[in-house]
Amino acid sequence: MDDALCAEVSPVVFFPPTRKGYPKALKICGECDVRLKCLAFALAMERDKDSSKRTGIFGGMTPSERERLQEALDKMKEQEQ
Repeated sequence: MDDALCAEVSPVVFFPPTRKGYPKALKICGECDVRLKCLAFALAMERDKDSSKRTGIFGGMTPSERERLQEALDKMKEQEQ
């Protein structure tokens, strides 16, 4: 994702040691044109991981937000079947 704004910033911004660092990364993601592609990538990579393995900000979402989104998507899939 060459157009990603995160490529212009240190990766440390997106993997802060505490949640206090999230706002800076979320602001950058909020202005990024490839945010949805990044989110889709993160969801695909984390698909089979437990929640303790989810780290960093991807696609403008925190690990816990991505976990809740994945659970909602899984539930929707189950209802379709």
